[in-house]
Amino acid sequence: MSKTVAPDFALARKVLQTEAAAVLALVDRLDERFERAVRLLLDILKTDALDANGVLALGMLGDLAAVIPLVDLLEDDTVGASAAVALNTITGAGRYGRTFVPDTFDADELSDEEREAYERDGTVPTRQGEPYGNWERGPARDQAGWRKWLDENKPNFRRGYRWRMGRLYGPSALYECLCCSTSPYAIRAASYEELVVRYAMDVPFEVELPVKHQSRFLQQIAQWGAAKDAQSTPGHWYFATQRRS
Repeated sequence: MSKTVAPDFALARKVLQTEAAAVLALVDRLDERFERAVRLLLDILKTDALDANGVLALGMLGDLAAVIPLVDLLEDDTVGASAAVALNTITGAGRYGRTFVPDTFDADELSDEEREAYERDGTVPTRQGEPYGNWERGPARDQAGWRKWLDENKPNFRRGYRWRMGRLYGPSALYECLCCSTSPYAIRAASYEELVVRYAMDVPFEVELPVKHQSRFLQQIAQWGAAKDAQSTPGHWYFATQRRS
């Protein structure tokens, strides 16, 4: 990269480096400082790999321009899982699958025969012919499957708007994200903060609450969101109830 970097681009990189631990703060800082936050993040993606929270921020910004670059990231060992989460967050596709997570082991704990096989060609111990480990459910990371889904559902989306869970961005879309059992902790927590910061919601909620308490507050949020939708324009960004884009 050239030593001369555009001020906006350089500051965006600084935000990513210093505030990536807080996804919502990252999204707000970028969107507040720059008119084209998604474009800046995508420019950074072309030069320096975004960390997982930077990739999640693309999902939370909800711009369709990020969809194909996110698909391209799915097979990345570092941020592929975050790219899949971001895609589900934008599109509401609900594409999940089972992934095998192999157990880690210490070579010193292997039998002589197992260790010899491991040192010879990397063969790991198995149980009834299957490697040790667990199958875990997680967001789908198959690029072909995502491209097929996107082609089939393309008529349901329009460029120039922000999207969340396959809906035009707004209070009800954020509520749906908050209710989604497959949304990661960070996305659910940030969605609640978005409702507070962007639409001045005053209903208390924490994702750490027991399910029965969450359900009670979610009912209140649903009622509040339905009324608030009528006072805002879907697909646009708000801050303190004022439209920003």
